Amino acid sequence: FQFFSCTDLGSGGSYLSSDLEIRCWSTEHMAWGLLVALPGIALWVIGLPLLAFLYIIKRRESLDTSKLKVRFGFLYSGFTKRYFFWEIFILLRKLTVSCIVVFLPLGVERPVQALACLTVLAGSYYLQEKYEPYATEALNSLETRGILVSMVTIYCG
Repeated sequence: FQFFSCTDLGSGGSYLSSDLEIRCWSTEHMAWGLLVALPGIALWVIGLPLLAFLYIIKRRESLDTSKLKVRFGFLYSGFTKRYFFWEIFILLRKLTVSCIVVFLPLGVERPVQALACLTVLAGSYYLQEKYEPYATEALNSLETRGILVSMVTIYCG
């Protein structure tokens, strides 16, 4: 996502935050974005998690088999059987907050960006408290506190 994070230098235009020699949305920037960044995001950020999620959903009746646990257990083993898919919600929360941080600054004030992040986190907090998807109370408590810490961090700047 850093490839799309630009810094406005006033009348000088907008430049890539990680390399101020590259002007954002120039021909070079667009070419790299279309050839490298977008396919990378599509593959690694969206494609791979989606394929793993679909694989697990398809085999949800055999989640306890050792073969599936070895391959994909890290995605569902901490959750109750009813909420074996919950990791996808956590991934979506992280993806949404990352997108807000990277893409929303384009013409938007910081308080709006913070409010958008807080809205996502508040929704996550509500869902976490309502469903308590983890198999143990300690994990549910840890996730709830983690979301609260994220909210306080964003609120305090």
